Amino acid sequence: MTAIIAADLGGAEWAGLPVLFLFAGRSMTAFVIGSAMDRFGRRSTLTFSYLCGALGGVLATTSIIYGSYIGFIVSSFLFGGTRAGIELQRFVAAEVHNPGNRARIIGLVVSAGTIGSIFGPWMFQLTSDMAKNSGYIGYAGPWLASVPMSVVAALVVFIFLRPEPKIIAQRIDEICSAATVIPEKIMRTRREIMSIPDVRLAVAAIVLGQGVMTMIMTITPLHMTNHAHGTADISLAMMAHTMGMFGLSWLVGRMTDSWGAYVSVVAGAFLLIFAGSFAINATVLPIIIVVMFSLGLGWNFCFVAGSALLTDMLNQDERARFQGFTESINAGVGGATALLGGQVFGAGGYGLVGVAGLVLTSGLIGVGALTMMKKRESCRSEELVDG
Repeated sequence: MTAIIAADLGGAEWAGLPVLFLFAGRSMTAFVIGSAMDRFGRRSTLTFSYLCGALGGVLATTSIIYGSYIGFIVSSFLFGGTRAGIELQRFVAAEVHNPGNRARIIGLVVSAGTIGSIFGPWMFQLTSDMAKNSGYIGYAGPWLASVPMSVVAALVVFIFLRPEPKIIAQRIDEICSAATVIPEKIMRTRREIMSIPDVRLAVAAIVLGQGVMTMIMTITPLHMTNHAHGTADISLAMMAHTMGMFGLSWLVGRMTDSWGAYVSVVAGAFLLIFAGSFAINATVLPIIIVVMFSLGLGWNFCFVAGSALLTDMLNQDERARFQGFTESINAGVGGATALLGGQVFGAGGYGLVGVAGLVLTSGLIGVGALTMMKKRESCRSEELVDG
């Protein structure tokens, strides 16, 4: 509904700007939030992030009521910052568990998105009706409702997220350090971290998986509308997509811990290729549903496995900061591919969007292949040294 409200406040030609600011806020603040987590701790930083969301809700509500387009744009930026903090929570949950269980925990955190997908539309309608009955603009209701929800989330984090996750993670790293190759208490630069093959694979899985998913998902409702599919069909397709993205995350996490991150990334890439290939000729509802489910599940595997692998490859002094950096890239790529999807669709239709998804997925496969080659070369070098 953001675009609809923006069109009412600033005109149809500016309807997409708040969405752009939402992505910009997420991208620009993720690294700052990650750095703050390293300096001030996870609990206080996440609390502040949720309070920014409450401020954004207040500003959005007043902007809708009083017709301020600029205020609504600023509120979108604040919501983007809160979203960055929410996305980084999966890393906080992962680091307080042993390496062998981190993917499972991340999967559980991601699966919580199912709750919002199911109850979000219902809450939107309920709060909109309440706002109308109170004499306000109906669209202001959901944004006003986000204020107490954000405050409650901030209080829950501040009161119950104890002891400080960073302290727990430090103890776990100390216990597990003998079995890892991660240097202790050394602040490596981003260039040094990115030179690690496993880190490059983790970042590629998160970012490229996000790019493929966002590009195809964003344009699918428009494609379905152009082929005479109604809102009921579009809802079914989006429901299948949501089930792939969030509903099976708990299972994806368990499978990743059992199979290993490499196998899960390969599985995710295969599913993304499958989705892109079928999207080339997807016009009937059953095929579109298969595309959307495969697309969501492929993203799921890449996201969970990449996040767990990235957590394992970083030490405590650099973890949150680099994870925030990764999330900044992820959000930026998400916004860029959403825009790119529209341009590609306009140039060659939904089939060309599927081809573009295949091209992006090939980049992930290339990074995975290079990672395996580097790992093999490293093993051979160690064998020669030992020999």
